[in-house]
Amino acid sequence: WPRLVFDAWRRGVPVFCVSARVYPRDVPRYRAVRTWIAPTLKRLAGVLAQNEGERVRFIQLGAEPERCVVAGNLKHLPDDPAPDAGPAMRKTLGVDPDERVVVFGSVHADETDVVATVLNRLEASGVRVIVAPRHASSAGRMVAGLQRRGARVWRRTSGVPPPRWRVLVLDTVGELRQAYAMSTVAVVGGGFGTHGGQNPMEPVRAGVPVIFGPHGEHFADEFRTLAAVAPEARVASTAELSARLHEWLGDEEHRRLVALAQRESLADGAAVASRYLAILAPWLQQCGISVQG
Repeated sequence: WPRLVFDAWRRGVPVFCVSARVYPRDVPRYRAVRTWIAPTLKRLAGVLAQNEGERVRFIQLGAEPERCVVAGNLKHLPDDPAPDAGPAMRKTLGVDPDERVVVFGSVHADETDVVATVLNRLEASGVRVIVAPRHASSAGRMVAGLQRRGARVWRRTSGVPPPRWRVLVLDTVGELRQAYAMSTVAVVGGGFGTHGGQNPMEPVRAGVPVIFGPHGEHFADEFRTLAAVAPEARVASTAELSARLHEWLGDEEHRRLVALAQRESLADGAAVASRYLAILAPWLQQCGISVQG
């Protein structure tokens, strides 16, 4: 990307870094090459940071302070699933409307054991489980890992689902949103290993109560907000995850209240969109692009 920024700058094309952030684990590396990265950041027409901490980090790495503003996270833009997404996915997968489903979303390979450990208790209580790998390429290893722990697994790409399947590995691209929409409880991966968590916004917007692990530095603001309205949503261990699932699956009213609180805690997506339009409108109009707020 430094080459892209340089070529655009040389041609007089403004480049903005939007929804800007620097992953915490990358900060030391960027600081080590600040003399090389700073000229690239200074060529940006603007840095539209997710929050004040990110704005400060970009300035420390060499971006021009007057071009760095807090605009918000574009992942907060309204993007709710269609009202019939959940029922349609249940019908496709042969799941009855009253059956309970737990979706483990964006699970990394090193979190397979966490999922496998809680599977037996879930299956014994009649709960169906969908496991969506973060990377489809790791699905084979994930299936093998679950099978070694005794799980009977069906892969989505295998075709027609077998009757009364219990564990499904969602090894497709683009179906996780529908899976979240059909779920009773969602567990967001990435936070039970070394990956800093994954985006929890999709299941929250689907109106599903969300559980997440102890490590969430990549989405620290989002997880902090969700934990503030439902502290029990953050679990510190596999044992705590299993216990929380058991509690939530057995209490429909509590699930409803948690899901409502988490959804209402989301940032105002319309306000975020308006801020971005206000900042970018003058530049877009220079290019002949009409902007309506």
